[in-house]
Amino acid sequence: MATKRIRIRGYNHAVNSATTITFDGVEVFSGALSAEVIDESDVWSKDDTNPVAIVEFEYNNADDTQETEHSLRIEVTAGQIRVGQIWIEATRDAAIVNSYPGVGFNGANEIAGVYYYNPGDQGVYGDGSESALPERTNILINDAEPISIGYEGNYSGHTFLLSAGDTFACTLRVPATLTTYS
Repeated sequence: MATKRIRIRGYNHAVNSATTITFDGVEVFSGALSAEVIDESDVWSKDDTNPVAIVEFEYNNADDTQETEHSLRIEVTAGQIRVGQIWIEATRDAAIVNSYPGVGFNGANEIAGVYYYNPGDQGVYGDGSESALPERTNILINDAEPISIGYEGNYSGHTFLLSAGDTFACTLRVPATLTTYS
């Protein structure tokens, strides 16, 4: 069993934004967001707005040798946020990352010594096709499928605008911990 870090990326759109987040039914975060406030209109009108970690937490993974699925629920209790992709820890060992051919493991992002799998529907999550399953599946917004409010596809890369009272729920796919390339 090992501790794994999860980073929920997106945007904070109000100074008073607060959420309660449960992971497999256990509350892992409750409170105000500290991420910089970005006006909702700036997300679409500027090139220099990138999603940031709006919440991160750790959990003890019972089995690091295989992909597991977990329930994730984000309830917006105040303000407004935009929930995006979720980064899941691959390893904290640079030697493992650098054991991959070429320039290290090209399927990971590194932040402060923690390497995260690239989210989406490529690499560890699939081949980029419409049938590939990204890190978030079975997405519901206020208990309805996102297609009911205008989203299409497998939702890879989509961000979802949520205001106070809204709830985002999904199944989060957590890949196996990265091991030395062989």
